[in-house]
Amino acid sequence: MTGISTVNINNKKSKQWLYDAVGGQDGIIIVVNLFYDFVESTPEGRPVAKLHLRGHGIAHARIELVNFLSGFLGGPSLFEARDSWMACMEMAMTQLDYDDELKQRLTENFLVIATLLINH
Repeated sequence: MTGISTVNINNKKSKQWLYDAVGGQDGIIIVVNLFYDFVESTPEGRPVAKLHLRGHGIAHARIELVNFLSGFLGGPSLFEARDSWMACMEMAMTQLDYDDELKQRLTENFLVIATLLINH
């Protein structure tokens, strides 16, 4: 494949490739759980953790993010903490056995998600 780009959210084939590449629903659950482990345990995650504590807490957010990513790859406006969100997602992806191309494509797409959902 030449040139890595973000997913066109209207392109089902491209979304399906990412969904399959991360391991489908089970893979999304793994990355979401790792992401929130970092949200709860690192200084980079504090802004996102504080944001979630205003609502239903992180346990509820884990479920909501799984649902959101399943739809996006195949929400609550927490993205005022975009950089914190991205730092925790990157830490989570580092723990997974994804190849470099997949990590790069996911990172680019997660940046799109985080940027689109910033509170203005």
